[in-house]
Amino acid sequence: MKSIRVFVFGWLFCGAPSLLLAGQSHHELIFEPGAGIQLADPHIPGLDKNVDSIYDVSSFVGAQYLWDPSRNLGVGMDINFLGDSSATRRLISGAPTAWQTKSLVVMAVLRYYAASTSLGKPYLLAGLGAHRTTLLVDDNLTPIIDSSRWGLACALGVGWEIPVPDPFLLGAEARWQVLSQTHYPILNSPGVTTTATGGRAQPSSIDLLLRMGIRF
Repeated sequence: MKSIRVFVFGWLFCGAPSLLLAGQSHHELIFEPGAGIQLADPHIPGLDKNVDSIYDVSSFVGAQYLWDPSRNLGVGMDINFLGDSSATRRLISGAPTAWQTKSLVVMAVLRYYAASTSLGKPYLLAGLGAHRTTLLVDDNLTPIIDSSRWGLACALGVGWEIPVPDPFLLGAEARWQVLSQTHYPILNSPGVTTTATGGRAQPSSIDLLLRMGIRF
């Protein structure tokens, strides 16, 4: 029994890592341009009247560093910026109002290649980190909300790496990026008369990305 325990622990500490690192490791630097579709509009209880546009398309720009310890795994960091997502609303006063969100997202990511074919390699991606989102609400005369907040962020994605000559990388990815809801206070301004105490934004998005980079 003791010899079995020694074998099991020896394999966990020596055999398993050696299998993981059996292949030649690589590093990847990837540029990720694309577009994001925001899934939830900002909301100010007691102040919203209607929404003239929803599910706005926003610009997405990201960069990713990955270390591939084996053929199937990649671990690293992802930084992306989800640009202006704007909606035109009318407040109870009837004034046209601009609503904008901007999110900076930083997360650790894990990628797993599910298979390898002559047409490319499909993979799964998961990430966990934080986001800093700015919410701006402006009725063209007086800003109502203009502040930034931190929150938790996570992501799930599927992608396809297209075969191209080394050291270049090319692929496409669809990502569901979940950014936690954050509360923003109303600005104290002489031009704003409201009983609302603040607004909420949860700028989660579905992102469609093109991935271009190099492996070394």
